[in-house]
Amino acid sequence: MCKVLEVSRSGYYKWLKRKPNKRKEENDKLKLKIAEIYWQSKVPMVALGFIENLETKAFRCNKKRVERLMKELGLKAIQKRKFKATTNSNHNLPVNENILNREFDVKERNKVWVS
Repeated sequence: MCKVLEVSRSGYYKWLKRKPNKRKEENDKLKLKIAEIYWQSKVPMVALGFIENLETKAFRCNKKRVERLMKELGLKAIQKRKFKATTNSNHNLPVNENILNREFDVKERNKVWVS
């Protein structure tokens, strides 16, 4: 079989007896916990929500690592939406009057400043 695969016998047996990678073992455990949290949660969470749940279960990890492992599992967390600024036009606060009256043609220098 080694001849067919073009590998040495010693290389094959070295590969066969090698110890598992510590990082891979941790990632496998994390994947199991992430999948468990994902399928047990009633509400979809952001990646930070997964991190908080993992930390309560004695797993410490980075947001990017959780996102990468979720991508490998094919799971998608919801994205946090950006803050949408809204204007309340129905308020009783004082409003400055419009001095320019939308006349943007200025005859003299330094007469009108707009920011």
